[in-house]
Amino acid sequence: MPRMSRRRRIGKLSKSHGKHLKPKVSRVDNGVPNCDSEQHIVCLSDEDESINPTGTEIQNPVAVAETESQNEIQTHDNDINPETVLVVEPSVSTAIDGPVCHVEVPTAALITTGVRKLQCLLPADWICVADPTGFSICFLNLGNIKTIQRQIFVSFTGEAKAFVHCRPCPLLDEVFSFVHNPVRFCRDSIDDFCKSVLSLVEIVLQYRVCIGVNSKKYRDKWSGVPKSYIDLNPYLETSYEKTLRSSKCSKLIANDSVEPRCEPCSKLAKQVKKDTSKDAPPPPLPQSS
Repeated sequence: MPRMSRRRRIGKLSKSHGKHLKPKVSRVDNGVPNCDSEQHIVCLSDEDESINPTGTEIQNPVAVAETESQNEIQTHDNDINPETVLVVEPSVSTAIDGPVCHVEVPTAALITTGVRKLQCLLPADWICVADPTGFSICFLNLGNIKTIQRQIFVSFTGEAKAFVHCRPCPLLDEVFSFVHNPVRFCRDSIDDFCKSVLSLVEIVLQYRVCIGVNSKKYRDKWSGVPKSYIDLNPYLETSYEKTLRSSKCSKLIANDSVEPRCEPCSKLAKQVKKDTSKDAPPPPLPQSS
C-alpha cells in the first residue's frame, strides 16, 4: 500500500468530520499573517523543517516577538520616575540615522509642588504661576487693583528672561547672562532650582523704575518730541503719575543711582528743557523809575 502524504492524511481527517476547517487568518501591524492554531488545522508537507519532532505545539514567531516587545515596554514603564513623564521628540535625522532622545517633562503634580515651594520663599508682593513651559515669577503693584510691574520667566531647563511692564528688559537679561547658572527643574533638583530663582529675584530688587521726563511744566511739549513716547502709567507705578520716555529707555535704574532716570531719558530731559527754553518768550524789560 503506497504511503499517504501527511497533507493528504490531514485533508482526509478533516473530511471525516464533515467539512474542511479553513484557517482563520488575522494580520499584525507589519503585514505578516497570524494564524490561530486553536481554530484550524495547518497543512504541512513532509519536507517542512519547522515541524516539531516532539509533537508539542509550535508557537507563532510573530506572536512570540510581539509578546516579548510588550514585556520590554512594561519593564521600562516600571523604571520611569513617578514624578516625570518621558516624551519622545524625534527629528527627521534621529528617526532615520540614530536612536531617539527622550526629553524629561515635569508632571502636573511636580509643577504644583514647585509653585507652592516658590510661593513660600518669595518676598511680599511676589507671586508664582506656572504654565506647560516654565514658571513666571511676578512682582505686583501696591493697591487693590493689581498689575504685573516686573516678571521673571524661568523655563524648566533653567533659562531665565526678564520683563518690565510686560515688555522684554535687555538690561536684566544681560545681568542674568553673567550671574545666573541655569538649573533644570526636576524632582531631584527642586531645591537648587528654587534657590536659583530666588537669586534672580534678588537681582531684580536691586533696581527701581526710571521716572522718565515727568516734569509737569513740559507736558504740553511732549507730543512734539521726536524719538520718545508718553507713558500713561498703566502699571500703577508710585514714583510718577505719567511721564515721557526715550524710545531707548531701559525702564530700570540701579537703586544706588543718584540720577532718577536712565541714561537715554536723562539726555531726553536735557533736550526737552533746551527746546522749551528756545520757544519761551523773552523776559519783560525792567521798568525805569
